[in-house]
Amino acid sequence: MNKVIDYISENLHEQLTLEVLASYAGFSPIYFHNIFKASTGLTLHQYVEGLRIKKASTLLVTTKMSLTEIALECGFSSQSYFNFAFKRKKHMTPREYAKLANNLYSSHEISV
Repeated sequence: MNKVIDYISENLHEQLTLEVLASYAGFSPIYFHNIFKASTGLTLHQYVEGLRIKKASTLLVTTKMSLTEIALECGFSSQSYFNFAFKRKKHMTPREYAKLANNLYSSHEISV
């Protein structure tokens, strides 16, 4: 399973479907789904999307990439789905997140 986890982390921009990863691991999709969930506590979709949101969160505050560029770099099929998934996970839009993070950073810089 560690091999699959590493593969996911290194290939977030790719299509990481159950079938692709099950084949990579050498298991049937159903068996792979069951052992993945048992070992991570998450479905494959939840796990991959969580990593993609985490990567996007970093890119939002450390780069000048557009939302579309970030969405594609993190493996989302579109900017609109990226916005939807990000808001579902972080309870704010990517733009709101970036603005809040930049404001927090700016206020920390001033007070130090």
